[in-house]
Amino acid sequence: MYNKPITQRAKSPLKQTTEEPGNITVDNTKKINGTPPTSGNLVSKIEYTGARDAGVYPALKKELASGFGKREYGYEGTDVKEYERLKLGLMKNNVKVTTTGTPGTPGTPDREEVTSTGIYTKDETDAISPYAAYQNRIVEKREGGKLERSAKKNLNNLAKRYAQDTDDAGKKGVEKFLSNRKQRRDYRRGVNDLGGEKAQELRDYRDGVSDVQLDMSDNVETLERARNQRKQGANKDDAVISKPRLANATDILNEDVQGQIANTKGDVNLNSDGVPMRYDQNVGIKKSSPMKKGYFKGK
Repeated sequence: MYNKPITQRAKSPLKQTTEEPGNITVDNTKKINGTPPTSGNLVSKIEYTGARDAGVYPALKKELASGFGKREYGYEGTDVKEYERLKLGLMKNNVKVTTTGTPGTPGTPDREEVTSTGIYTKDETDAISPYAAYQNRIVEKREGGKLERSAKKNLNNLAKRYAQDTDDAGKKGVEKFLSNRKQRRDYRRGVNDLGGEKAQELRDYRDGVSDVQLDMSDNVETLERARNQRKQGANKDDAVISKPRLANATDILNEDVQGQIANTKGDVNLNSDGVPMRYDQNVGIKKSSPMKKGYFKGK
């Protein structure tokens, strides 16, 4: 069996994947003491409103002596009349219980409260001349038009293929021509969702309503950069400082980031799960490879 030699260039298993780096925060943990539970001093008064039967007192005394009243009704006293009122009241709903006092509280356990402080940094970029910005807009507009024309051409080709593959119900001549034209028009318009997701994507590009064409973030960033450049009086060879933004893991070595971390109480948190190892995309280094730590453990 042929085995591919380890001669090709392998991707590093430590190379970062496409996951976005987490923002840097300094987390300060504060311990908050809980409260102990209290027993309270509730007192219940039982009032019986039904008829009494003195002939059952001997039997009730036996129940109290044997602990039956405590087991069945939770009565811990020794007053036979009160026990009678409680028992008959529970059985016939002829008892009124009035509770006075303050109830106890369950208390709260100790807990930790974490306060996160964001770390900010600023980007530095070269200034751009007005003519260069004008040229960039021309290129962007040119590429946007090219995208719309390309989408329109591809959609027309798909509509033409759809009309060719669709039955015309035996029509010939002018009737077949008109039928094919209607089929192409319906496909281009997306009647009854013709063409599915692919055709809809081409329609969005053709009409300029796709996500990439409606994205205004680049324009906003360009406007903010131009204003910063104007306010800072920067020339084309100067550096322009952007507005503060939340620093991420790639900014950890920046001087302003390190200064904020040093002057903020708490532990540094990169808010990231780490970079996963790309075992399946590498040659020679696998999960069960002897190069991995702990491979020989237990062998």
